[in-house]
Amino acid sequence: MKISYGDLTIIAENLGSLYEDGIAIGDGLELLEELPLSKNYKNSIAYIRNDILLGKSLSEAFSKFDELYPGLFIGILKVGENSGQLGRTFNKLQMFYSKLGNIKKEVKNALIYPSFLIGTLILLGVFLAFVLIPSFYESYKNAGSEAPKVAEFLYNLKLSFNDNPILFIVSVLCYLPIIPLMIFQISKHFKGRFQFIRKIKIVKELEEFIFMLILSLILDSGVSLPIGFSYCSDSNDIKFLSDILKGINEEILKGKELSECLSNLSFLSKYSISMIKLGENSGSLTVRVKKAEERLEKKTKESISKLLSLIQPTLIITMALGVVVFIWIFVLPMFDMIYGGVM
Repeated sequence: MKISYGDLTIIAENLGSLYEDGIAIGDGLELLEELPLSKNYKNSIAYIRNDILLGKSLSEAFSKFDELYPGLFIGILKVGENSGQLGRTFNKLQMFYSKLGNIKKEVKNALIYPSFLIGTLILLGVFLAFVLIPSFYESYKNAGSEAPKVAEFLYNLKLSFNDNPILFIVSVLCYLPIIPLMIFQISKHFKGRFQFIRKIKIVKELEEFIFMLILSLILDSGVSLPIGFSYCSDSNDIKFLSDILKGINEEILKGKELSECLSNLSFLSKYSISMIKLGENSGSLTVRVKKAEERLEKKTKESISKLLSLIQPTLIITMALGVVVFIWIFVLPMFDMIYGGVM
């Protein structure tokens, strides 16, 4: 089962509205079953409603399905129950997961066209490798000229497939399980050496936005920062920030100010840290963090759009270079051979 930000948004939004309209949580959960939720979430709502009717608390009932409802969702919900502000809490959760879902959708949409181009590039490579290049090898062979080694290798590969396609496919399938093992062994060897990915500008901006969004939710909910960070570090939908949040929590419990704890985080910009420090000094931390989070959301979406505008021409140029290399290696020598024969 997989966490769905869309389903979490629908659940939080509607439970918040129904609760504020005076409808009991049990009845509200029954009404949720009519909404366009995925099968797993619909089934969970039915079980949660039964637990509520048996007298269990809302957070306790939701926690039985922690693979669908993150620790952060359940923790903030518990705070809302204890503070008597359940409607407001649901609204805050709705805003949080709506923004997380939107940014995830932005990233997915940005990758659709590049994925299509990469797929086209792979198909073009397969066509060249198994159809066009072997035919060029035959032309070289018939003309009595020496063919490129790549063409000879691919020609022999094609012959193996033509002689016994079933055996060829079975042989390839037998080697396929080795690839994940090789990747796993390589990743173990280079563990910790791929941290450079987190230094890429857009990755840092995404991490910064998500962190500030989490911080804004914690401050809005009224829960203390140590408890809020504890909920977040145990949440199964933001594991990439788990260790960082635990470290911040430990520093806060030692008596340090939030801005001091965050000063060494590489993905946080000077702007965000300055806004947090300003909020601490002026007593308006919640407002300042909210403003920073909204600005970062806009900035992140703009960066994703810019990245997409760069990826598309880059892939098209790569395809063009592949065609040029093919012509240079296989086609031009063929023309030279024909021209030499005519002369």
